[in-house]
Amino acid sequence: MSIIENIQNLPDFALPIENFAKAHLEAGNYSANEEFALISNKKSVAPQYYQMVFWAGVTDETIDLYAEKFDLQFPEQYRQILKSFNGINVVGLSIFGIPKSMLSDPPLLNSKTRQCLDIRAANVHWIHDYKLEPNLFHFGSRHYSNEENCGYFISTEGTIYSFLKNGESVGAWDNLEDFFHSEISATIEFGDD
Repeated sequence: MSIIENIQNLPDFALPIENFAKAHLEAGNYSANEEFALISNKKSVAPQYYQMVFWAGVTDETIDLYAEKFDLQFPEQYRQILKSFNGINVVGLSIFGIPKSMLSDPPLLNSKTRQCLDIRAANVHWIHDYKLEPNLFHFGSRHYSNEENCGYFISTEGTIYSFLKNGESVGAWDNLEDFFHSEISATIEFGDD
């Protein structure tokens, strides 16, 4: 399956992502290879700014290899995301993934190629920017205002939360479908301001 077919056949929970992408794919404003698709170039923002960057989903084997290599426990919801897409940027929203170069030996981030934001870095380093209880899994973020971003987290019970860095909760969802419907709409609205 090509990456464009992947985008056009996402699971129900990711329908807002699919719909956003389809609107821009139909206009022909994209480029793609086997690893990622760059959709809706906005040169008025910056020459290499795309409203959506989509990385192709990964296999269970890749997920297990990465989790074992870095001693990470992936919640089931996040595993579903990774199998559907291995990271995504939509306007100001980012869902982190598994950078291909981090699977090599030694694992290094490669700044010479476009890669998704690293889920390991999120859970080892970036999570400490938030005043939160332990046992939350940090999997993404988005622009919340012109001054700050909110982070996305999954609890051990499976609830998805959005927190500001001061620990204030600004959203909670019981499932991926409700989460993506809410947050894709919010990031598009914020980006239109």
